[in-house]
Amino acid sequence: MSNKRLKTGGRGKGTPNKINAELKALISEVALSEFLYIQEHLGDLELIERYRFAVAMSRLIIAPPTKELPYVDPPIIYIHRDL
Repeated sequence: MSNKRLKTGGRGKGTPNKINAELKALISEVALSEFLYIQEHLGDLELIERYRFAVAMSRLIIAPPTKELPYVDPPIIYIHRDL
């Protein structure tokens, strides 16, 4: 038996959320505008500033390395012949 309650209102299943779509479009427009501005003015930066910018941007694109777990020996299982 399921404990889910009957849906009685709101958006229907599969209906897109209009506010989220509008917000995504606005954020995309602002981000694109900023990136175009940065691209136009990147040459005005000192070499070290361009390097810092490139490093900061690479963190958004390249996933950080995952922490390696320490090696643990697998358990030893003894099987007795009388079993």
